[in-house]
Amino acid sequence: MAVFMNAVQSNPEGVDMAASIDQVKDVTSLGDPPLTVITAGMPNLPPFIDGGIGKRLVDSWLESQLALAGLSSAGVHIAAEESGHCVQCDQPKLVADSILRNVARARNR
Repeated sequence: MAVFMNAVQSNPEGVDMAASIDQVKDVTSLGDPPLTVITAGMPNLPPFIDGGIGKRLVDSWLESQLALAGLSSAGVHIAAEESGHCVQCDQPKLVADSILRNVARARNR
């Protein structure tokens, strides 16, 4: 459990979480830019997390991912069914194709 908590609390990028939350907490719309949110379809939770709690965590995460995609009226959500956390490692073509689609959508605006 200690290893998991250290990983969750680590901040190698030096992100100021309090400032970040203040900057985005009131955002309800990004307008209509092309936006694709790709969510891992196979979340890999640590084995010590109880199944019921794990399901609630995964359900909450999915809800937040759908809300993120919904911030743009042109938002799209994709579930990467064959991926864990590192979608770009597990399904690089899915990520590349999504980027190309967003570029095409942006050019056609």
